[in-house]
Amino acid sequence: MTKIIDTKEENAYFISKNNMIVNVNPLFKQIVGYDTVLGMHIEELWKLIDIQKYNNGYVIVQKNSLKKYINIEVYESLDRTEKTYVFREKRSNFEEVLNLTSLINPSKINGFAIFSVPELRLIYCNEKQVEIYEELSGTKINPVGKTIFQLFSDFRERDLYLISKKAIKNNESIFLKDYRFDTADGSTKYWDVVLTPVANMDKKYLCVICNDVTESVLNKQRIEEQNRLLQSIIDNISEEIFIFDKDGNYIKFNKITKENGTYANMKKIYDGYTQYDYYDLLNNKIKKEDFIVTRVMKGEKVTNEVVISHDSGERYLCLSGQPVFDETGNLKMGVMTLKDVSNDILYQQTITRQLNMLYQVIHNLDLPLLRVTYPDLKIIDINPRAFKLAKSKAHNVENMKDMLGKKFETVFSNFTECHSYKNIYECAKEKKTKNLKNCEYIIDGKKMYANLIYEPILGFNGQVEQVVVLVIDVTSERQESLKMENMLLKQEEFFTNISHELKTPLNVIYATAQLFDMFCKSDSLDSKKEYIIKYIKTIIQNCYRLSKLINNIVDLSKIEAGYYELNKTNENVVNVLEEIVMSVVQYSESKGINIIFDTNVEEKIIACDSEKIERIVLNLISNAIKFSDKGDDILVEFFDMGDFVEISVTDKGTGIDRDKLETIFERFKQADKSLSRNAEGTGIGLSLVKALVELHGGIIKVESEQGEGSKFTVRLPAEEVEEIKPLVGSDIMRSNNHIVSIELSDINR
Repeated sequence: MTKIIDTKEENAYFISKNNMIVNVNPLFKQIVGYDTVLGMHIEELWKLIDIQKYNNGYVIVQKNSLKKYINIEVYESLDRTEKTYVFREKRSNFEEVLNLTSLINPSKINGFAIFSVPELRLIYCNEKQVEIYEELSGTKINPVGKTIFQLFSDFRERDLYLISKKAIKNNESIFLKDYRFDTADGSTKYWDVVLTPVANMDKKYLCVICNDVTESVLNKQRIEEQNRLLQSIIDNISEEIFIFDKDGNYIKFNKITKENGTYANMKKIYDGYTQYDYYDLLNNKIKKEDFIVTRVMKGEKVTNEVVISHDSGERYLCLSGQPVFDETGNLKMGVMTLKDVSNDILYQQTITRQLNMLYQVIHNLDLPLLRVTYPDLKIIDINPRAFKLAKSKAHNVENMKDMLGKKFETVFSNFTECHSYKNIYECAKEKKTKNLKNCEYIIDGKKMYANLIYEPILGFNGQVEQVVVLVIDVTSERQESLKMENMLLKQEEFFTNISHELKTPLNVIYATAQLFDMFCKSDSLDSKKEYIIKYIKTIIQNCYRLSKLINNIVDLSKIEAGYYELNKTNENVVNVLEEIVMSVVQYSESKGINIIFDTNVEEKIIACDSEKIERIVLNLISNAIKFSDKGDDILVEFFDMGDFVEISVTDKGTGIDRDKLETIFERFKQADKSLSRNAEGTGIGLSLVKALVELHGGIIKVESEQGEGSKFTVRLPAEEVEEIKPLVGSDIMRSNNHIVSIELSDINR
């Protein structure tokens, strides 16, 4: 034992205690090729080096797969608890070398050769070695008896020559792994080569064992190339990539993972979980059994799952995991990707907040608005104003939720036939805003006008994903526009009528003037006196017609402009009416029409402008006379109703169509628009009457049947003014004839 210890630098040994290896010297590690035998059970060591009994020694297999022929000496301590095993390499003779080669698995050997030293002449080789030499040289040869330099002319230039000399000089075996040879046909071969010097008596030899590993090396190169390609691919992926084996050990990372460094320094997949906390989007801590890597290890595929990590501050991580199985269906490895989506999540949260604000604005917007998906046109949002409009057109809809998620055509019948369908698709196709103006709808029985705006919303891919429909109620504007159009039309009618009304008296006056001129030139004034008097009356009547027309236009314009004032006094309106009726008897009788005045009281004092009351009544009587036939009666009635009084004028003339009753009080409106109508008039008389009645605080209405006559009723408030101005009856009487002449001037005589 002492001898061994003293010479330990010259011997390879290890010491075991209770069959556990407790000490190993460097020479022993060099012989077996393993550094990690300390602490190993001795039986594990024998198994590791595949020790076998051979002749008077042992054969062991080194880590590089070479075999060593050794002797083993064992020394035991006095207490028999420690043993020292000394390994000495045995120098084998030629026969032993040949016997040793027989132990090698022939199926794994491509060639075996023995060269004499120092001339390196081949004295023996097997058939496989012959095939190797022929493949390298490209010719059929008998290599035995030839030197290595004859077999390979450039052998001295090869590193194999120097390696062979080293093996012979040091008398040691040398293992060359994946040694490359280029064959004569230009292909490349790889061999594992073992050079072993041996001695037989005083002769030295070099044994060469060649093991063809070309296929293995090429496969390895392909795998390495694939690995390089895979590494290049994953290094150019912006997401962090982790590849781990079935035991959860990390085996590969991509470039960005290594640069970030958070996970690249970890050995196992659970290291990150034990070091950091992870939460789901509801802020619940994720348990280990629910963690993504655990699920991948169980064979589950995980796609785009977002977790919150507290590894380096709060981060949002989008994780995906893919298990990889072998041909038997067992887990071989797993691949996991990680992308920091914190900015995206924060941006999305900002957008969500903004959208929520937008939705609040939309739902509180006073304009109807809805959003639909494109191209399937599903309703995804609608505000209360839009729902109120849509409900009247939709079917099977009680509330807004009933519409959400449904297609337009399922909510609205005949949708594909309406203008909205066409405009939505045109808006999406052209990616431009579309406007549709003055669309007419009937909502709750009322006519509504709206401008529709169709606005496309583009997605990240630049394609239309949604369309927003905005409804702007323009009913009041449209109604005003229609009123204006109607007013312009009425004005056009008015100017047509007024030109006729102006032209007729002017033509009469002009013709009469020409006739007088002719009388003057022919000195026949005295003889034509009777005609002249008649024509002078015609001129006066047409002057009255022009005065009435001008007065009506001026007064109506003043009233509409707000510059017209009443001169109210407390009058006995019964007396005023009676005088008015009496003043037109002469005219009515000339037409063969009888006028009757009737009242239920003899006196009724009210505040009124007697001159305007006279114009009102005369205008109504004038209309009654114009549309009555000879022999008809016109009834003028007065009724004291307490708080108000009623004045009515009834005739049995042609009457008015029902559809004209609501418009006859409009300015420039006539029941008969033709130029061949039965009576003259501009169409502003009744409009002026209505305005004067309303200035008195009253109302006017008409009742009529076509062919049955008409009844106009004026209702005035029965009230008085505080200051009573004296009424001079003679003044009224003096003005009556003039006013009557003007107001009745358009009655044909």
